[in-house]
Amino acid sequence: MNNNQYQATPSTTTAFRDAMVGMGRAESAYRRLGRSGLQVSVIGFGGYRIHPSVDEHSDALQHALAQGCNLIDTSTNYGDGASERLVGRILASGQRVRDRDEVVIVSKVGYIQGTNLSQIKQAKTQGRAYPEVVAYQDNCWHCIHPQFLCDQVQHSINRLGVETVDVMLLHNPEYFFSDCKKRKDPRSLEERRDVFYERIERAFECLEQMVVNGEIGHYGVSSNTFVEPTDSETFTSLTRMMEIAPKVAGDEHHFSVIQFPMNLVEANAVRVKNNGPNNSQTLLQVALDADMGVLVNRPLNAIKDGELLRLSDFDCRTPDQSSKKLHKVVAELEAEFLEGLAGAFESGGVPTTELFCFSEPLKTVAGQISDAIQWDGYISQVFSPEISRRVEHVNEILSGPLQAAWHLWLERYVDAMSDLSDAYRVACARLSQKRSNKIHSAVEPFIPSDMQTATLSQKALYCVLGQLGVTVALVGMRQPHYVDDALSLLDRAQMQTSDSALSALGKIK
Repeated sequence: MNNNQYQATPSTTTAFRDAMVGMGRAESAYRRLGRSGLQVSVIGFGGYRIHPSVDEHSDALQHALAQGCNLIDTSTNYGDGASERLVGRILASGQRVRDRDEVVIVSKVGYIQGTNLSQIKQAKTQGRAYPEVVAYQDNCWHCIHPQFLCDQVQHSINRLGVETVDVMLLHNPEYFFSDCKKRKDPRSLEERRDVFYERIERAFECLEQMVVNGEIGHYGVSSNTFVEPTDSETFTSLTRMMEIAPKVAGDEHHFSVIQFPMNLVEANAVRVKNNGPNNSQTLLQVALDADMGVLVNRPLNAIKDGELLRLSDFDCRTPDQSSKKLHKVVAELEAEFLEGLAGAFESGGVPTTELFCFSEPLKTVAGQISDAIQWDGYISQVFSPEISRRVEHVNEILSGPLQAAWHLWLERYVDAMSDLSDAYRVACARLSQKRSNKIHSAVEPFIPSDMQTATLSQKALYCVLGQLGVTVALVGMRQPHYVDDALSLLDRAQMQTSDSALSALGKIK
């Protein structure tokens, strides 16, 4: 393989498409990414939560590339730069991956978080602050000033290990509007918008120069508020951006790609007329007329009534034992710790008698959650970190003969707690699947007969990709089996669905 070509081109990505079609993929599974001319798979690899330390994430990305996916979407702030580092490592490995010039790398810039935020805060105290920073929250700032963009794109290039990033997007620049709203900025909405698009213009000028320098191939904007009504205080207008691009660089400008959320529930991109002359067109209509590449994010994660609705099927397999029996096992192990080890050592902070008393609280939470996604979030963000902290605490203070007894008990406890958590998750999954079954039924009239037995995620992706103007659906495929599920769409002939398909679920509860 020749991994030294510095960027994807229309000719190299067309050759890739032709090779994949020769191997059995449908020709319609590859589309031109708007005015960039790049040929890309309709399913893109979303790199939001991937990390180099997780082998499964590496396996999934390698598997996706080997199976015909040739667009990777990442960002400078994903995992504090870890996502870009993983992408760079995989592309450089030469193992089960495409040639560099066949793969379209999309990254994004704008967020200031994590290590980057700490460094920028320190620089600010030393009088080296970036201009026009939006300090939206203490742990989340934002900036699209040229000085910031130049620095961050270089960091991105270094992490990715490439000479050129194929597409660089401004990442949610609407934070400017959100901050104005939060601070009750006294300026009128029109005045705020004028300032915002002046910043966009300066950013576009900077990005055009990066194209000249060979640092990026094309650029664009990723905005969650492209799809909002025009009277929204945070609405961002593609029409106004399309007016700015030729002003900056003429008709040969490189403003080529936009990204926004769209799915079976959130369908404003095809329903709301918020662009074009007198706001007479939808976002997708204007994007299509302007020959923009369109990347859709969150095609399987809908926000409905303020809650996350996962458009997928759930594993409802019956656990080996009932949650009642498993709860009893965990409770007995906690009593064993309380009666034995807890009285044999002193613990600073949490009393030893309260270190491992999770069975009852877990049971209570399980009775309050009726959604598998919420359960996973609770376990990963609250429950598991707290147990880990307490285990690490005991590991640090225990010594001598007690260590062996502690490790034996801990091994049994972790296994039992894992089994109990899985049993509770199955109960949540069954409730989630009831909702998924309703969505299956609602979507059926809008998909071909041979799609009726497909998974819900496949049906949801089909409906999104069937919308005229959509180029790619970005899917978080962090496990190889997610890759197989999503990339099955690459074997389908032309996908086409009516706008009403994306409105079918408005009344689902």
